[in-house]
Amino acid sequence: MTPCCSSPLWVPSVFGMILALLVTSCQSSPACQEGDGYLIIVPEAVSSAVASLADYKRSRGFLVKTALLEDILDSSPGSDSREKIRNYLAEYAGTTAQAEFVLLVGSHDTIPMLVAWIDRENFELVLTDFYYEDAIGDWDRDGDGYLGEYVDDMQQGNYDYEAELRVGRLPFGDPETIATACDAFIRFDQDTSERMHRAMTASQGFFFSECETALVMRLVEEQILSPSGYSTTSLYSRCPGLRPDYELNMDNFLAQWEERQPGFVAWVAHGDAFGTSFMNLNHLPQGVAPAILAAVSCSICDPIAPSSLGGLLVGTGTCASILCATHHTSHGTIPLPVLLSSFEASVSLVTERHVIGDAKARFIESYLRREWVPWNMSGTEFHKNILTLVILGEPSLRLR
Repeated sequence: MTPCCSSPLWVPSVFGMILALLVTSCQSSPACQEGDGYLIIVPEAVSSAVASLADYKRSRGFLVKTALLEDILDSSPGSDSREKIRNYLAEYAGTTAQAEFVLLVGSHDTIPMLVAWIDRENFELVLTDFYYEDAIGDWDRDGDGYLGEYVDDMQQGNYDYEAELRVGRLPFGDPETIATACDAFIRFDQDTSERMHRAMTASQGFFFSECETALVMRLVEEQILSPSGYSTTSLYSRCPGLRPDYELNMDNFLAQWEERQPGFVAWVAHGDAFGTSFMNLNHLPQGVAPAILAAVSCSICDPIAPSSLGGLLVGTGTCASILCATHHTSHGTIPLPVLLSSFEASVSLVTERHVIGDAKARFIESYLRREWVPWNMSGTEFHKNILTLVILGEPSLRLR
């Protein structure tokens, strides 16, 4: 029988040195958001539900603009609603001197994601909001009308995958849920209590051994969270050798979220639109203050499911922002590129206190340099990993 945590002894030391270099080379002071642009695109019928958020962002120094979806569709050029919205965003990009954030208010049916044909030969496609973030890139280089094809339109080495805008989405159509989410954004941003320096980490092994992801999470705790002033509660599955605070199961995870009231939660686990083994649509933490969640799990933010775990967490105000995946993702034969890029995103979010939109951009920039295509994974898998990454919730929030 192979013992738990049977990874080679060099793994901790190598990861530790890498993380130490990442952490010590970073600056901890966040950039000022005074003068940042903040665009809200919202259907007229629910526009009143975002009024409090718009007013709050103005009070914080953002240059806020609320654009009605109907006006964009009436006046912006394009062959369909996706193209009209993107053309509007392309004109908006660069109109302010600093960062520009966009909040899309509406489900995929109302403000549709792009259908990206990542592998048309095998009829593989994904829905993505990266089409709106990368507002001026050419997504149809070969001119065949199938956007986002790997190789024909975009590929590692000939496309920069650089986003001009930081985009988040509220995937809801009813004003009550939208207002609840907006209230959570404001409450999180105003919260200066001690709980904002509490974190939770969860790890469900699924790489080469049952302890691979637990080892990675322990390094994140010791090299990123602890030096940044966070007290962390750890929950791992099937890895007693690392001595987590609790075994990862549903009872423990929900109880600790409710008791600890963390400001930041991160997990690596199997998932689908319904949820994970330790939290799902029918079992959520109750009575908790909003948190930021970074979730390495397949499909928990599926945009076409009747409801998804990610959508429910944002819609109930449990989470103010979630960095998550809309579809199945892959780590390839060797997970090192994904893990190192996740470390860089963690440094951006936790150590540097950058906004969650910038942390997402950091992951993509790092992953573009580090993934070994086609040796570690196919180009379409690499492309899919980037396009499926989405922010549900507020893209300009940062940790304390």
